Amino acid sequence: MYKVETHFHTAEVSACARVKAAEAVRLYKDKGYHAIIVTDHFCTGFFENLGKLPWSAKVGCYLEGYRLAAQAGKSCGIRVLLGLEFTFPGTSDDILVYGVTPEMLLAHPDMHRLGPAGFSRVARQEQFLLVQAHPFRPYISRIYEEMLEGLEVHNGNPRHQSDDRRALALAREKGWIQLSGSDFHQREDVACGGIRLSELPEDSIAFAAALRRIRLPELVLG
Repeated sequence: MYKVETHFHTAEVSACARVKAAEAVRLYKDKGYHAIIVTDHFCTGFFENLGKLPWSAKVGCYLEGYRLAAQAGKSCGIRVLLGLEFTFPGTSDDILVYGVTPEMLLAHPDMHRLGPAGFSRVARQEQFLLVQAHPFRPYISRIYEEMLEGLEVHNGNPRHQSDDRRALALAREKGWIQLSGSDFHQREDVACGGIRLSELPEDSIAFAAALRRIRLPELVLG
């Protein structure tokens, strides 16, 4: 079985992260992980801080953490795939997005500004797989049932109260995909979550396809 981290941030892109991509990848390699999905924060704050750069340049900046992690992964023998953690403007509501390519991001200028209806249209067009992250933290405003295929039922970040039991109960009720992730930001977060798969996906699209097929992967609970 292959151990996969599903929720991982790099200090190069996510302002709240404290570990550089290359160091973080090595930490996961040492913990026996075979793959990491980089899910840096895709939010208005990041993109608006880049000023008047063209969208292609902004996407390039956003992908910096993923690219550095992928380079480190090639060196140490751990696969690194692209995902993102999309935050709806004006909220703290986070959606983990899988089945992503750089070309898809380039095709949707200013995607960070989209509300639920607009983002849902893009997700359907691109066949993104959407999993709501830590849906029962106190500051989350709502559950986006109309667009979700899954919930993060175990969030390993030790600095937040995620109320995972409620997430698990809702995922079971809805028959949704269940995910576990470390929500890695700092060294203490390493290997606090993830899933196990019988096959190692080649890319983010294959990872999304595997989740849709399996539905209930084996969870790593830290």
